[in-house]
Amino acid sequence: APIAQAVGSPIPEQLERLQFSPLQGFMKGYIDLVFRHEGKYYLVDYKSNYLGRQTQAYHHENLTHAMTRHDYFLQYCLYCVALHRYLSLRVPNYDYEHHFGGVYYLFLRGMRPEWGAQFGIFRDKPEVGALERLSGYLGVGDKLHAGKACDYA
Repeated sequence: APIAQAVGSPIPEQLERLQFSPLQGFMKGYIDLVFRHEGKYYLVDYKSNYLGRQTQAYHHENLTHAMTRHDYFLQYCLYCVALHRYLSLRVPNYDYEHHFGGVYYLFLRGMRPEWGAQFGIFRDKPEVGALERLSGYLGVGDKLHAGKACDYA
């Protein structure tokens, strides 16, 4: 269970149950949005999934189940590692706790003004150690040097 050791709860159980055929090559995906607010960077991914007729299906307490059922935790982890790596190279004196705000998965069908802010939004901020362990597990050409921006940043 090496990947489970690389990331923090509740993600390990979800990653361990994924089954993959051995492949070589690249995985393709897109981060929908990265925004900066009050000096922190946030990752956003939009989801249009239909989770059910009941309003409660979109309540923030139930969205972890949707994230699990649709295997979004793998995507969440990879996107967070990608953003963390990018920021560590581009933001002078990058510090995860100071600059990384977190991740938002926005379930659009559950985001209605009349329902309020407790619906349709999954939010989290993984622990820096978990991201760095996963980053190491995925491998890099050069070791990630958090806090050291490139000359061209």
